[in-house]
Amino acid sequence: MHRKLVEMEKKEFPGLIAPLVNRIVDLILQKEGRFIGIGLGCGGMEVERQVIKKLLEKKHPHQVVLIGVDKSPITHEVARENLREIEPHIDIHEVESLSSSTLDSLLEGNRHRHIIILCKNDIFKLREYFPFGMGTFDVVYHSLFKHHLTDLQKRK
Repeated sequence: MHRKLVEMEKKEFPGLIAPLVNRIVDLILQKEGRFIGIGLGCGGMEVERQVIKKLLEKKHPHQVVLIGVDKSPITHEVARENLREIEPHIDIHEVESLSSSTLDSLLEGNRHRHIIILCKNDIFKLREYFPFGMGTFDVVYHSLFKHHLTDLQKRK
């Protein structure tokens, strides 16, 4: 299912994720210095792949860190497959659980321009790992995973 979804997301028509990709790219281009984004329920990381491709085309000079949160090991496998096309341009890290200190460790001294981090955190407990108000992330986004959530979770 995830592979089929990635196939659909790659198509220019109907352009399911194009508005999200374009908005994230605009936010990145507006910021000077390192940009950190986190995708909740990242699936096959097609949003992130398209963002990085656009940044490469524009020769964006600053470091961009895109974090994908998804509990499914199969999804992580699909994401790695999907990112192979841009693998020479990215540094990929996979961790079970990402915290503020783990993120700092991964980024300390890392000179890669595009960094992908895959983790399996519970999205509803991220505040425990990234204290509110720290300003860790420049953008928090999701694409097509809300159908997995209960009504209460959707509101939260």
